[in-house]
Amino acid sequence: IGIELSINKFDSDIIDTFQSFSEEIFKVRFKIYDCENKNTVKLTVNSKQIRHFFFWCGLKYDLTCEKSIPWVIMQNDRKTQIECLKGLFDTNGSVDKSCVYFTATSRLLASDVQTLLLNIGIISSLKELTGNSRKTYQIQISGHQFYKLVGFRLRRKQQSLEKYIQSKSISCDTPFGNELENGLFLD
Repeated sequence: IGIELSINKFDSDIIDTFQSFSEEIFKVRFKIYDCENKNTVKLTVNSKQIRHFFFWCGLKYDLTCEKSIPWVIMQNDRKTQIECLKGLFDTNGSVDKSCVYFTATSRLLASDVQTLLLNIGIISSLKELTGNSRKTYQIQISGHQFYKLVGFRLRRKQQSLEKYIQSKSISCDTPFGNELENGLFLD
């Protein structure tokens, strides 16, 4: 039973982290194939053990537009949920001049991301984007709370986030002001 992941070839830190994780937990290494004429590499492995584990966690063979965050994350502790958010934003998140955002083709996945953000005290908005051949959904958040509570693992995205934070002059960008900063809503 095969598992295949596509990763931006410029994000070698994700590839290294994933390889270390798979070796430590499952005692296997993924094979890496360069996708010529694309900026991606494919990581593949054939392992019933890994496939069954992922399935048990809730990672099924869903279409992209039907993806969701697995129950094992949704019901887990705050630290685990933050790590999941980091991974999701590393892959499908970005920063521009106005906000941090996450884009997905699954409304359920976007809604689950919004729930995890709210669980840790980050308020977001969900927009449906049209114009492509299929609908996409975008979670938008202002960056200060995201920077303090989540951030990116990818250096290039974290650096963009830091530039965004430096360009803003306000200290807290939520409708609740300093209440969230002072921990009234946070652990």
